[in-house]
Amino acid sequence: MLSLEALRQAAQTAPAVLVPSDTLLDLLDLAAKVEKKTKAVKATREVDPEDERCARWLFGVVKQTVAAAREPSFSAWANDIRLMRERDARTHREICELFQWAHSDSFWCTNILCPKTLRDKWTRLAARREQTTPGLRTVPSLGKAGAATAQNAARWLEEHGDAA
Repeated sequence: MLSLEALRQAAQTAPAVLVPSDTLLDLLDLAAKVEKKTKAVKATREVDPEDERCARWLFGVVKQTVAAAREPSFSAWANDIRLMRERDARTHREICELFQWAHSDSFWCTNILCPKTLRDKWTRLAARREQTTPGLRTVPSLGKAGAATAQNAARWLEEHGDAA
C-alpha cells in the first residue's frame, strides 16, 4: 500500500483521469488531518487507575516467573485489562486469579506473559484450570511462581476484596 506522501507525489506528476490533481491533493490533506485526529484521540484516552494497578500486579507475577522481564508499557497493559472488563465482562479479581493460575502451571507460566495473551487464551486457560482443579478457582499447589505469587495474589485480593 502506498504512503500518503507517495500518493501525493503521484497526484502531482501523473495526469488526472477521473479526479483533478488539486482535488485529489485536497482529499489527501483532509485524510491526513483525520488520521492525526484519530491518533490523538486514541493517545489521550485516560488509563483507569485500577486497571493500571492490576497491570502492575500482573507484571509482579511475571517478574516472579521471568526475573529478566523488562518493564512493559503499563498503559497498554491497562488498556488490555480494560478490554477484558468492558468487552469480555471480566472482573479484576477473575483476571488476577486466572493469571495467577497460569503462572502456577508449568506450561502456561512461560506462555502467558501479558494481559493481551491472557485475553486471547482465556477460554483455553479457563477450561484447562477446570480440568486440573474442578470446582476450584485457584490452584492449591504452586509451580514455578512459588509462594511469592500466592502472597502477591493474597495481597491483591485483600486490598481489593469482592469489589475487584
